[in-house]
Amino acid sequence: MKVSHAADRHAAPAGTETFTGAVWMASAFAADGPGTMNSVEVHFEPAARTHWHSHPDGQVLVITEGRGWTQVAGGDPTRIASGDVISVPAGVQHWHGADPASAMTHLSITGEGGTAWDGNAVTDAEYEAVAR
Repeated sequence: MKVSHAADRHAAPAGTETFTGAVWMASAFAADGPGTMNSVEVHFEPAARTHWHSHPDGQVLVITEGRGWTQVAGGDPTRIASGDVISVPAGVQHWHGADPASAMTHLSITGEGGTAWDGNAVTDAEYEAVAR
């Protein structure tokens, strides 16, 4: 068993090559072999968001604070808030981020394949159309 203590995690700014806006990430645990998982706590300032991406092994998001949005490619946007849990199937392209009027924090859990940053940025026009 491994324990990841909150006091041992330190958030760092996320890269602008995969996020738009102010985003902070702190790794909770990393996959260390076949069949294991990764977990990252991600904090989005208002209107910050991921670029389009997918996960080879799927993803579970647990919204721990605030409000935001998520959308799968070709689907309708969905409002999300503290306490919500989102399950994204393997290989499904999507994005998620904070509402324009609220920061949002989530715990992301993925399989050993992590994240495939296989899409473009969600443009300001696309985001504004969703987050009205």
